Amino acid sequence: MSDSLVREVDDFVRTVLDDICESQKPLKKKENIGSVMRNRFKDYLHERNDPPVERKMKEEIFDWNVRFLLVDNCCHSLDDLSAVLWGKFKVNPILIIVSKISTVKTIISTVRWRTGTFALQIRLQFFNKSYR
Repeated sequence: MSDSLVREVDDFVRTVLDDICESQKPLKKKENIGSVMRNRFKDYLHERNDPPVERKMKEEIFDWNVRFLLVDNCCHSLDDLSAVLWGKFKVNPILIIVSKISTVKTIISTVRWRTGTFALQIRLQFFNKSYR
């Protein structure tokens, strides 16, 4: 499989996701990332009219990108991700704190937070001693 083919499909996927973020036309309220991606890819394949072997390789590369997005977004289906809200995320301060703590080689035994307020309690264990 050629690098240029992989790059072409990867660029297509990135462009579609960027277009969704910067969309000037309003998206339908219930529109999801999965349907937008599939429809745009179907149109892309139709426009390109590649030979069957090349088309199949592009489909496989697209499927790999979809699987990567599933893992990256912690979901089972891209249909679970709102196209309207795509790109409108905020970094979770809890993840930043936990990642910084975990770099000092501690065991994080408990993380608790309340929704609606930013109340965080982390229990750390160093050499069989607990600290809060």
